[in-house]
Amino acid sequence: MTYTARSIVWIVIYLLFILLPLFALLAGSLPPARDFWTEFSAALGYSGLAIMGLQFGLTARFRYVTEPWGEDVIYHFHRRISLFAVA
Repeated sequence: MTYTARSIVWIVIYLLFILLPLFALLAGSLPPARDFWTEFSAALGYSGLAIMGLQFGLTARFRYVTEPWGEDVIYHFHRRISLFAVA
């Protein structure tokens, strides 16, 4: 597998893990009547929790995760995405 293809696969997997809580919420029953912004903020909260949960996997130094980019790029991404998740 080429470098670009492996990178795209890992990015898609990362996005799927972030969006998975939202798909799980869609599969459930309808929520109480709340406005759009309340539901949107709850969705952002679930996605933020997923991002913070994935930070443990990104910094665990798994060779198959760090191999496509290298550890320096993973730690730089970890720093940037953690600032984004906190904001």
